Amino acid sequence: MARVLFDGWDLVYRPNSPAAIHLLELLTSQPQGVQATIGLPGGCFHQLPAAMGTDDPIVLSVVETPNSPSGKLRWEQRTIPNLAHTLRADLVHTFEAAALFGKCAAVLSPASVDKSTIPLGKRTEAPTLAERLRDALGQGGRSRLAGLFWPTDLDRLESGQPNSTPRLSLPIPIHPAFRPEAESSAQGSRSRLDLPATFVLYHGSMDQRCMSDLLAVWSWAAGAIGHDDPLLVAGMNPAEQARLDRMAAEYGLRSTVMAMPPLSMAELAQVYRASKVVLESGGAAPWGNSLRLALASARPVVGLENPMSNLILGPAGYLVPLEKKPGERFRAIGAALISVIVDEGLAESFAEKARQRSLDFDMQGFSSALSDAYERLAAA
Repeated sequence: MARVLFDGWDLVYRPNSPAAIHLLELLTSQPQGVQATIGLPGGCFHQLPAAMGTDDPIVLSVVETPNSPSGKLRWEQRTIPNLAHTLRADLVHTFEAAALFGKCAAVLSPASVDKSTIPLGKRTEAPTLAERLRDALGQGGRSRLAGLFWPTDLDRLESGQPNSTPRLSLPIPIHPAFRPEAESSAQGSRSRLDLPATFVLYHGSMDQRCMSDLLAVWSWAAGAIGHDDPLLVAGMNPAEQARLDRMAAEYGLRSTVMAMPPLSMAELAQVYRASKVVLESGGAAPWGNSLRLALASARPVVGLENPMSNLILGPAGYLVPLEKKPGERFRAIGAALISVIVDEGLAESFAEKARQRSLDFDMQGFSSALSDAYERLAAA
């Protein structure tokens, strides 16, 4: 049996992030032969399954850690390695960074956006010393990984990891809340969430650079559609909500932009299903991204063309060519958004393509492949 320690930072501080969503997919996939412990820096936001693929319950190990750059640095480089040693874990499963000096073997499911690949606006905030140190140590830790879990729909895409890191391709999972059979049981969520009648959904990177790009795109579309179809931004913490409110006021968009607090997976799935279109302007993470959630929800996607979005969406996305200059891209994405909103036939065409695309998602295949991968890495 493989003893796996999962990094649960995002379950506490970013419960709707790609890392949190993918960790929940892992926990609900029920792989066989896994004894799971989740390291948490505080109280978990989500309700977790009782066990994975065995009768052994999932163990929660809480080490109170503040949500700050220095706190996260300490969490990744000291707390998680210490927990792995104490628990005698065979593997640490992480989603963004690995400990440089950790003695336990680590496997990475990359579930963060590579900001260097986002080609729209310019960086608007300088990283702190702790953030720069965390990035450097994290990159060093990633060079020592025992394995990299990579989604099969991105097999043709480079992972950015050294060639010496074993890459294990896994089928695409989907959280049970996003399966079609879950829709009927979640019908009451909409009224509890107080959602607009119709809206555009953004559920992506929340850093200042991406928020600036998002509002630049929305400024081109809001005049035509914003009154009837506001922009709803999902999964923000209180600090991010306050920053978005300030930025929206600077753009003169405050009346058409709404921020949502962290949501349960059932609530998040209902938000996706209720949206008219999903807007993606901030880049996507390899695992747990909004593109696949939109496909599972049969929602049209409008965004910027790049190798990752092309492979994930195929013909199910309305993607603007990358070659345009930043100002032209903002305008072109805004125009594409308006087209999908006003042309119901176009929207339904993309929705049907998304529905067909999501048929490739395979939770059972993912569970089986995950179980084999854990067993192989733990044995090594």
